[in-house]
Amino acid sequence: APQPQPQPQPQAQPQQQQQLAKTDDHTWHYCAKQWHECVCPGTLRWGSGKTWLLREKKDGEKEIKVKCDIKEFPDILPRDDSKHCECTEVPTTFGGRLMLAGAGANATWRIVDSPAAGALEKGGKLAWVLCAAQWQDCACPGHIRWGNTDNWMHLAPKVGVREAVVKCSIEVLPDVAPGDDAKHCDCLVDTTSAFAREVNPGFLAAADLASLSQQADGDLIASCDIFERGAALGPAGRQLWRAVEPFCAPAWSPA
Repeated sequence: APQPQPQPQPQAQPQQQQQLAKTDDHTWHYCAKQWHECVCPGTLRWGSGKTWLLREKKDGEKEIKVKCDIKEFPDILPRDDSKHCECTEVPTTFGGRLMLAGAGANATWRIVDSPAAGALEKGGKLAWVLCAAQWQDCACPGHIRWGNTDNWMHLAPKVGVREAVVKCSIEVLPDVAPGDDAKHCDCLVDTTSAFAREVNPGFLAAADLASLSQQADGDLIASCDIFERGAALGPAGRQLWRAVEPFCAPAWSPA
């Protein structure tokens, strides 16, 4: 009689080590937008908003190198183009490039973790102040954040550098909020410092503005008369006066 053949035992599949989970207990660094490669030396997550898929490093693996797309990961957010990869450690690359490659060898800034929540309290003296809009340069002696709303990448001056200067642009920094034209750089400043009075006058209270006006001997830097006189100084002055003239008309009303 034929002898029964031993059945092959199922081989243990390597653990994928990815799961849908709550991820709020980590500091996450932007790594790559959808369809781009991420090299993550820590734990990686894929998704957007409050929906994420985790992937851990395998045993002996120094970093996770993966393309962030729906071929590699389940499409946990169908039709959501904001899906991307983030990492618990500062990523080695973004978009296939070295993280600091866009800044060049003379970069004055480095990537850091977000400041501790307690640091932002500090007697109520620290505050985020707009430093530069997208495509503009931000010069800040302290912590810089780049992005918008809940999507931020954090920078700080390199050790030994007094002030970090960075171009707030996807040409230099990762696109941490794809499709968001309101991306910008904020500077974390001591609101009682002289720097806070210079970085963004729009942040100042009315009393501080009055104080600055007195320090400048009350000289006006903008008025309808100044703009009207500027129209005679060249094309730029004429265009500026054309833009503000309706607001200087006696019949104009903010209502």
